[in-house]
Amino acid sequence: MSKPIHIAIPEIALVVLIGASGAGKSTFAKAHFKRTEILSSDFFRGMLSDDETDQTITKEAFETLHFVAGKRLGNYKLAVIDATSVQESARKPLVALAKQHHVFPIAIVLDMPEALCRQRNASRPDRNFGGHVIGHQCHQLRRSFKRLKREGFRRIYTLRSEAEVRRVRVTRERVWSNRKDECGPFDIIGDVHGCYDELIALLDKLGYGIQPDHITPPPGRKAVFLGDLVDRGPKIPHVLDLVMHMVEAGAALCVPGNHDARLVRALRGKRVRPTTLLLLYLSPPMTQALQRELHAVQKREAESAALSSERDVLQSRVWKLEEAEEVLQSELATVQSDLATMTSQANTHRMATERVGHSTGALSFLTCHTMLHCVFLC
Repeated sequence: MSKPIHIAIPEIALVVLIGASGAGKSTFAKAHFKRTEILSSDFFRGMLSDDETDQTITKEAFETLHFVAGKRLGNYKLAVIDATSVQESARKPLVALAKQHHVFPIAIVLDMPEALCRQRNASRPDRNFGGHVIGHQCHQLRRSFKRLKREGFRRIYTLRSEAEVRRVRVTRERVWSNRKDECGPFDIIGDVHGCYDELIALLDKLGYGIQPDHITPPPGRKAVFLGDLVDRGPKIPHVLDLVMHMVEAGAALCVPGNHDARLVRALRGKRVRPTTLLLLYLSPPMTQALQRELHAVQKREAESAALSSERDVLQSRVWKLEEAEEVLQSELATVQSDLATMTSQANTHRMATERVGHSTGALSFLTCHTMLHCVFLC
């Protein structure tokens, strides 16, 4: 028995189903998501024009779809986009919408065989567009594969056959920010800025048990640090160590602030304004180790950037070759069509010539017979 294919979806996310017409997106959506979670472009066309196949209303239909998706995400609800989405221009506003609401954009690609898509559309009377549309959509889909991650999709799942679709099991993941089970009371602490001694005094006054190796909160209480743990104060490493241990022990929650985010960028080798004083309070061995790690990170990023640039060049060449192949195939189809027309015309001309030849032969025979008859009479 084949193993199931697990697709993990955060409880709040923007799921984009990607595939040509006839790939089975709507069927997949109905099998794994709630009816209220599915936002179909055909549904919104029908809502606006009473005809789900009315392509003249597509722009307004997608504007409405994006609006409703934004409202669902803003209300902390999952949104599943049921449209072809084989073009980057169609996916770009969806990724932007996910970022606007601080959720993951998830791509589920149904890369079904083109023949299967054609067969399914042929059995649907409302899909009366030509087969060339399916071929074009499949080509656009293949060109999209390596772009999805770069476009901003955080998770990408690809299904390439009906058998794989049947093996899918969709599970919902709780997002980190979902703390509905945390009922408090909470001790809200903000802007510590490296003031370790003052933080210890505050925790002690709030009733926290202060031990050399751990901090014990009062029963039922929990500290919530609202960021900006670093900069300005004299004991930044001590503050970081204390808060990290409290979070690991379940005694605290922590939300990073802009100063903390700047420090993280600096530790990753990014250029930032030199406001953090962390390096001034590290011991020389730690400073040297950190510098070595920073250099290693910068080297890996440079190598990655070079590889990415080379990959983009190669991908551009591939796309140009694919476009050239399309042009050649189109020209070949035109030549084959012209050849078939010329062959048909030649056959028609040959048949006409043969008929004329038969008529001429019959006329010659009749003429000779008439002359002989005349001679006989004379």
